[in-house]
Amino acid sequence: MKYFFTFLLFSLSSFYIARSQNMVLNGGFEQFNPCPNTLSQVDHCVNWDQPTNGTSDYFNTCANPNATVGVPQNFAGYQTPYQGNAYVGFYNYGASYREYARGTMTPLVVGETYQVTIHICRSNFQVTSSDGFEVFFYKDGIGAPTNVTTNLAVTPQIDYGPLYGIITDTVNWITMTTTYTADSAYSHVIIGNFRNDANTNYTGQQNNYAYYYLDSVDVSPISFNLIPSHTDVSCNGGNDGTAS
Repeated sequence: MKYFFTFLLFSLSSFYIARSQNMVLNGGFEQFNPCPNTLSQVDHCVNWDQPTNGTSDYFNTCANPNATVGVPQNFAGYQTPYQGNAYVGFYNYGASYREYARGTMTPLVVGETYQVTIHICRSNFQVTSSDGFEVFFYKDGIGAPTNVTTNLAVTPQIDYGPLYGIITDTVNWITMTTTYTADSAYSHVIIGNFRNDANTNYTGQQNNYAYYYLDSVDVSPISFNLIPSHTDVSCNGGNDGTAS
């Protein structure tokens, strides 16, 4: 007697990457207290501040449209947010001056792999462009002097330069993303240029400044989920397991 069987064979070679919650608190810069009304107020953005004496800026639609920190028009140019109503800005190159944005995170899990994404656009009132968009994670102090306006002397875990180069676009937000496997339970993130001028690539005049907008900072754990694929196999035979 012969029997007919249909088997579902699952292939383990197919998978997709699933992302989950953003570990960066207020990564879209939407929450504020209070609304910014002048320059150097990145600390008005909840869970964000400036880690050095460089004076980073916070822009929000809540500001007076004619204010220096309004959205979309402000002292540095004209730009709508990547999403929402707000973004921050900082000088990334020029005359050895640096500004940074520092955020708070839910601590990363050691050994977990994360997708690390930022969005960058150059201000259109500046004529100089640069690379040097980097991410530094830490948990128990920065480990370098912070009473400075020059580059912060740390080694960032992520450098987007080799992937994205010099950012010249003043209209479109450039999405920079890569993966990172945490080697410590980092609870803070700093974004900016940690190189000096001599080691920063640029276009334009050397002594001019490059100013950039930053939006939507995302550090999300990723997991590799298997996608089962099936093949119908008809086994038309006896007990010997042969297929026909």
